[in-house]
Amino acid sequence: MINKRYIGYAKILLIIIMGFFYVKLVIADLTCSISTTSSCSGSDIVLLRFENDVEGYENSHAQLANYSGNSYNNTLCCGSANNPGFNNTCGTSFLRLSNNTNAHVQDPSNSTYSYPACFYSSISTLCGTYSNNCPSTYTCMLSIASDKGNNATNAHVGSCNKYQTKVCCKIETPSSSGSSSGGGGSGGGGGGGTITADIEIIHPGVISITEKDTIITPISIRNDGQATLNGITLSAKTNTTDLEVQLDKTFVQQLLIGQEDQALLTIRGGNVLNATQYEITLTAKVTSPAITDSAKLIISFLGGSGKKVETQKQIEFAKKFFESNPECLELKELLTQAEEAVKQQQYEQALKLSDAAIQSCKDLLTSQGKTAQAPRQLRVNEIVLLIIETIAFIFVSYGIYYYYKRRKIINMR
Repeated sequence: MINKRYIGYAKILLIIIMGFFYVKLVIADLTCSISTTSSCSGSDIVLLRFENDVEGYENSHAQLANYSGNSYNNTLCCGSANNPGFNNTCGTSFLRLSNNTNAHVQDPSNSTYSYPACFYSSISTLCGTYSNNCPSTYTCMLSIASDKGNNATNAHVGSCNKYQTKVCCKIETPSSSGSSSGGGGSGGGGGGGTITADIEIIHPGVISITEKDTIITPISIRNDGQATLNGITLSAKTNTTDLEVQLDKTFVQQLLIGQEDQALLTIRGGNVLNATQYEITLTAKVTSPAITDSAKLIISFLGGSGKKVETQKQIEFAKKFFESNPECLELKELLTQAEEAVKQQQYEQALKLSDAAIQSCKDLLTSQGKTAQAPRQLRVNEIVLLIIETIAFIFVSYGIYYYYKRRKIINMR
């Protein structure tokens, strides 16, 4: 008869074995190799192609995996177990290319090359370049070298053993919350560092508008995090029917780390604006990883007539400024354009033109070694003094006139 104690030991051993089997199933690894053909075997996918002058793969130029022309004969093939979303669309960039074929490469953290070599994983990934060896949890994909001091750009490609600078990537091990109970300990930490995803909306802050006015202003979004952002939807909504808002771009396919993109926001004022201030809510929603950012753009209504008066005063000041500095009269065309903009009710444009005229005048005088002369404007105390002097002069003049008139009358007697 089998001892019950041995049965208990057998159960514990079985639980431990199942636990290790479970952990093995949820770990997504990354394996890469070089194929000397233009395709990959099995479930591996093409991430990059490369070729040298004799069709070998050392000291090579690179070609994107999705290049539609003649393919190079050497291929970087990679696979990821238990990672069904793994493919060669852009999610994480491991290199950047100077062109889509016959290209030099650079470290993915640089941004002077416009063609990223990428892969997409449904599990978080990290890539970078390292000297001599990849970290223990990373997979070496290729090595690169150039005539630049740090091998970070204008580089050729080779196998991992060819050059000192290694291109290394890893797919983060997901934490397993369903490991078997029993078996000692807490199971250990593991799994690498945390990747921070962040997107920022950049906008003017406050914009002034008038009735029937149309303003176009740039709105930028920037990837300030440590992960590539995919599928970004942009929107602009206002809290009033007095304004119409429209973005010329509402979707951005991808933003690499540090990359920025821009959309133009058109704001149209209605025939009647009933408030002095409005809000426009700008939103950027990222599909992967799932993050959202929003920002408030303030629209200030100064009133059509008020803005017009302000603009006309500025133009009048600019004219007086030119009169005080005749060297700038050749720049009066800017003021003519400003006056024309006022006629078209483009007050913001008119202000910009008049400001530009004044600044251009100052720059011209500085280049000639001269100092700009501000238009002379009487101060309040000067005006009061002038009035007093005028009144005193009138009284003195009248007194003299009265004295001589009286003297003439006396002499006639």
